Amino acid sequence: RTHRDRLTDLVEGLPDRLRSGGSSIHDTVLAAAQMMNKGFDSRSTNVIVLLTDGTNQDRTGIPLGDLEDRVSDLTDQGTPIRMIAVGIGHDADMKTLRRISGATPGGQADQVDDAQDVQRLLLTALGSTG
Repeated sequence: RTHRDRLTDLVEGLPDRLRSGGSSIHDTVLAAAQMMNKGFDSRSTNVIVLLTDGTNQDRTGIPLGDLEDRVSDLTDQGTPIRMIAVGIGHDADMKTLRRISGATPGGQADQVDDAQDVQRLLLTALGSTG
């Protein structure tokens, strides 16, 4: 199976995985960046994909400014990890997603309206990674 096949399966199953409630976007991104940093593979494209339909609702987690600094520091350690942030729907906090993804080399944040747009966006974005 190709990466594209796996990505398609994940996107198609996305509606079943979404849950309402408090989102801890900042802590999730930090954990993903730390994990990618530890498992960095210079022979592969190292990308974090964040899908969210809302805002960070965890008031006890890492503040946005500190998150940007930590993610930037991790990617400056010779592990160029790229982040693609996808805001699903109009409630997604695109300003924050742009700040977080902007802390990574070549990071991007885009807003989509439905699952079909998510699949198209991810296939295009991942296809443009070098």
